[in-house]
Amino acid sequence: PAPDNPSATKPMLAVVGGGVVPYRIHFHRRLTSETPEYRLVHFNTHHPKGEPWGITQAPGLNIVQCDRRAAPPRSILLDLPHQWLVGSRVLRELSRGPVAGVVLNGYNHLAHLRVLHWCRQHRVPVLRNSDSNSYGDTRTGLARAVKNRLVRHFVDRVGAITVCGSLGKRYFERYGAHPDRIFYSPYEPDYRLIQDIPQSEVDAVAA
Repeated sequence: PAPDNPSATKPMLAVVGGGVVPYRIHFHRRLTSETPEYRLVHFNTHHPKGEPWGITQAPGLNIVQCDRRAAPPRSILLDLPHQWLVGSRVLRELSRGPVAGVVLNGYNHLAHLRVLHWCRQHRVPVLRNSDSNSYGDTRTGLARAVKNRLVRHFVDRVGAITVCGSLGKRYFERYGAHPDRIFYSPYEPDYRLIQDIPQSEVDAVAA
């Protein structure tokens, strides 16, 4: 923010993750309105054209697009150097501080690993937000071995984990998360889309 922006003095609550999705947008708007003591900033580490929603900005939210290439990557392996660069962009913003905490959405991006270790070095609390669930955890062979190591690495280094439901809780307990560190967190619609629906329409759908 510009120096004359009053919100510039507020501690940052940074959300670092992939594509910005609608059901997180509405929840983040609630965070913005209900925690005015923080400045919520969403760092999008993925290329918007590689995500199904392709959202680069939303009213009421401060979204920083960190992957600024013209096109999304074709190969995950070849993309690693650029993921490192994206991590540098995020860390440069976080270093300006103050940072109250970081919410990490995802662990399959090199930038997220860099942010995680930066937070440990600077004693910044990290919360892992996820919609992963135990029914979708079907990796086998080498992919299973890599995932076991990677997810446990994250679980061991975050202060808390938020999940959508009991299957999400079971997922992270499988990777060593203590139940006391797991909390339920909602994904929400835009309530304005449904608050004025006439009763006749509700009755017709029900019928």
